[in-house]
Amino acid sequence: MDLAACHVDVQVEIDPGVEANPELDALRQAIEMAVRMGMGQGRRPFVAGMQPEIEVDLLLTSDERVQQLNRDYRAQDKPTDVLSFSQIEGDAAFVAAPSGRLVLGDIVISVETARRQAQEQGHPLEAELRHLAAHGALHLLGYDHETDEDEARMNALAAEALASP
Repeated sequence: MDLAACHVDVQVEIDPGVEANPELDALRQAIEMAVRMGMGQGRRPFVAGMQPEIEVDLLLTSDERVQQLNRDYRAQDKPTDVLSFSQIEGDAAFVAAPSGRLVLGDIVISVETARRQAQEQGHPLEAELRHLAAHGALHLLGYDHETDEDEARMNALAAEALASP
């Protein structure tokens, strides 16, 4: 399937009380381009096949909620910037939904941590949120940064996705 023919549907939720008014279209585009770039690689972690429709859920939340998720699912009792919960990783064989829709999973971003990182790095919160959204989307596809080579590959894909129109 042609990557351009693939539709990536990104559902965004912002937890009550989270102080953020991000450009949602920019976040959706960052995720869409990262998915396309990641799926378009000849050597990618998961070979799930391209589907005509791909779904990703994005949650913008607090440090407190991210810390709870990080503790419950990763045994790390601390906040982090982004968590990704892929629906296509693991030992089970991938089975496409009858609808042709591939549900990649969920990306959870702590807006508080993103805001601190943006200030430390001297760029706008919006840029940090877009970076974390693209980074999280690549994690959904199985990309990681356990080795220097993997980190360079993932960073290059995220940068290419964010530079795409």
